This record gives sequence, structure tokens and C-alpha cells, in this order.
Amino acid sequence: MCILPAKMKSGITKLPNKYGVPLIALQANLLQVGMLYFLSTQLVNRADLHEHYHELPGSIVFIAIYLHFMNCTQELPYSWQLFHYLPDFHEDLSDLIVMAAVLIMDSFLVPLLSLFLGGLYLCTSRSIGDVILNAVAVAFVHDIDNWILGLNVHVNFLAGQVTQKTVHIPTNRSGMQAFAWGFIYTPVVPIVVSAGFYFLGFHVLML
Repeated sequence: MCILPAKMKSGITKLPNKYGVPLIALQANLLQVGMLYFLSTQLVNRADLHEHYHELPGSIVFIAIYLHFMNCTQELPYSWQLFHYLPDFHEDLSDLIVMAAVLIMDSFLVPLLSLFLGGLYLCTSRSIGDVILNAVAVAFVHDIDNWILGLNVHVNFLAGQVTQKTVHIPTNRSGMQAFAWGFIYTPVVPIVVSAGFYFLGFHVLML
């Protein structure tokens, strides 16, 4: 919604996007940061909680962290392209600042925080079942904003206020090619990041 005209009315509420978009983003960000805060409170040295504990197979934790990384970065190429061309959608400086702040928070800061805390939280798992449940838990935090936006779309659709819009963003072949090679075909970045979180969680913080 950050690329929509800031002064255009937002659905059935008739609230300008300049105010409606930050309100939706604020709600989503507060919920996400709140969940991440409580995840952070669980990052405790395992020896402080359990006198006797069994080591997990490192492979299952690494896989969970890897999948968590992919979940947090799946929208990164699109978000980067939107951020790069956002000034083309908002000529007014105040509108650009508001929408850019929302985009930066929602597309970069919260996913980065979720990646960091969620990756470490997975290292606190005590069993294979815990790893799977914790992987689902950290994954759903990333989708909280999409749930709120989805509800907004459904409400406007039932009110007859949904209009189709097509947005064309310039292509970035070189950047996307580098992303595809580094993240997908030869996944050096997710492997290195996942291994880093595994090492930090188990061997530095002793989670």
C-alpha cells in the first residue's frame, strides 16, 4: 500500500492513504515487535534451566534456521525494488517520508529483527518436536501484517470498494540475477547466515 497515492481515499473508510497506511502498519508492527519481545525473553542459557538436557541433532536445527531465513527474506527483492523507486510514486516530500518510513519498518527492520531473534529462538528448542513447533511460531510472526491487510481487502471487497490497479516497476536484471545465484541456485548466503546463527546460539550464547 506504500506505493498508492498518499492523498487517495483508502477503501470504505475514506481515510487518505497517508493516514490509513501508517495506522495499519503501526498495528502490525506493534503486534510483531510484541511477539518478538516475548521470544527474546526465552533466550536463556540452557544449563540455567535444565540440569540434565540432551543435545539435539544439529541438522534439524540448522534446517529450521535455514527455512526461517528464507521466510524472512522472501519479499526482500520486491521490497528493495519498491524502495528504490518509491520517490517516483510520491512527489510530495512529506508523503514520501511517511510512506518510506512505513516501508522501511515493515519490509526491512521488522524482518531483520524477526530473523535475528527467531533464529536464536530456534536454538532454544529442547526436542525435535519443539524445533518443528518453534519453526511454525517464528514463521507466523512474519505474516501478521499480511493477515491484517488481508482482512482489510475482504472488508473493502464486501463493501464494493475494491478496484484493480496494475503497477509496473522497472526491471533489475543484474541485481535479481545476483540474488538468484546467492540465495537460490548456490545458496551461499542462507547457508552462511544459518551456520552463523547456529554457532552463535549453541556455542556462544549456549542456548
